[in-house]
Amino acid sequence: MAVVNRPTGTAAGIRLADFNFNNLELIKDPYPFYRYMLDHHPTYFSPVFGGTWMFFRYEDARSLLADQRLSSARADVPTRFLPPEDRAEFAPMITLFEEWLAFFNRPAHTAFRRHMARVFECLTEPNLTALTERLVAELLEPLRGRREVDLMTEVAYPLPALIICEALGIPRSEFKRLIEWSDAIAHIYASSHLTIDELRHAQTSTFEYVEFLQGVTRMAAADGRQTLLSRAISMETDGFRLTERQINAQCILLTFAGLEGARYVIGNGILALHRHRAQYDLLRRQPELAASAAEEFLRYDNPVQFISRVARESFTYQGAEIRKGQVVLPYVGAANRDPARFSDPDTLDITRTNNRHLAFGHGPHWCIGAPMVQVQLRVLLEQLFSTFPEFHVRDDADLDWNTNLGFHGFRSLPIVFQ
Repeated sequence: MAVVNRPTGTAAGIRLADFNFNNLELIKDPYPFYRYMLDHHPTYFSPVFGGTWMFFRYEDARSLLADQRLSSARADVPTRFLPPEDRAEFAPMITLFEEWLAFFNRPAHTAFRRHMARVFECLTEPNLTALTERLVAELLEPLRGRREVDLMTEVAYPLPALIICEALGIPRSEFKRLIEWSDAIAHIYASSHLTIDELRHAQTSTFEYVEFLQGVTRMAAADGRQTLLSRAISMETDGFRLTERQINAQCILLTFAGLEGARYVIGNGILALHRHRAQYDLLRRQPELAASAAEEFLRYDNPVQFISRVARESFTYQGAEIRKGQVVLPYVGAANRDPARFSDPDTLDITRTNNRHLAFGHGPHWCIGAPMVQVQLRVLLEQLFSTFPEFHVRDDADLDWNTNLGFHGFRSLPIVFQ
């Protein structure tokens, strides 16, 4: 396959020279741009992060996510644009993030993940379902009798935050603080154009959360409850035990990864149903399709649009001369709309079979928290349709889009009950 090195021109209204993850026009609807890239430049070299290879096809994204020539140790990607003398300011934050499970490579990743899988065993699907059902019911109950609500602010934002609080043993009253800290951290990993102030805000948020977690850890040791945090503190697997620093790092990772993705896929999915009314009617008639609908939401408009890697060595892939140290971005948002893999990919189909989307990645680093998102989506759909069987998005809704493409979604979704 011939690779065009940094092509010029316009793709679906976006000038390729201006392509970046904070372009609001791209954020609103990236899929026409992806279709153009799939058709014309499926392998593309961008100047972001000092030079980045982007891959838009499904088979390329799937292959590269499991390619051992690529490293998951990418904690420093947000600060790569800084002069070396300025990077030192953010070293405390970056070195803490280097402890994230998601940023480890084999063989260390294998032992680490095996241990974390045991920590997560307390969140069985029945337990997680029961917890989610209770929290969704609590959030929907105050909405009864109202004509209009903002689904994002009143349901989609608090739900995953409350689940994280319950899972870690954090007081529920603190869920808004978790959202604020999470948003600051998520922004630096989902953007290509950052300011020093945004990095400073993320670092401040990180260590405010660490200080807060130290207090929660003391409570966990005292009250004896079985939570993810208490299990992480006490468990040992084949001699592997987490340090306090590693525990803090995993709590931060779980919080930002769990909150951002879950909240936005709820809003993206409900908007997609609104725009595909036949699918809305089908789900209302057949609520047993909720699990299948959740998977289709994740394929059709997943918040996580790309997953980064860093080349461990120089190699050639599909004509791309990838150099050691360069960032490689498998674009899962585009891959999930690749017509070579999915029939009629731009249409929402909640009965879609063999739906092997890449929303949670692929290979050894497949998202360990995926069941939390899947259960939230399924339970919310079941209860939303049973409680409010007829609703629609307000026609003049201002969606207030997030300001980065890495977590694609919006902050407001006014829906009207009939």
